[in-house]
Amino acid sequence: REHEEFGFCQVGTSSSLLHNNLILGSPGPYTWRGTIFALDTNENLLESDHTVYMAPVEDGVSPVEKYSYLG
Repeated sequence: REHEEFGFCQVGTSSSLLHNNLILGSPGPYTWRGTIFALDTNENLLESDHTVYMAPVEDGVSPVEKYSYLG
């Protein structure tokens, strides 16, 4: 059941640094659908951020089918 959340994901497999944003791909979580994290980089990137970021996932709302491996 770990694959239904973040049990088998690897954040940063793909990434992009834009003007003030860092975009990180995360293949694996949420039944292999994957997810994407967007972080504001107006702050100092070299400072460690120990915050755990989580958002509610509503089943049936995702445009990506289960086991499609987005990330």
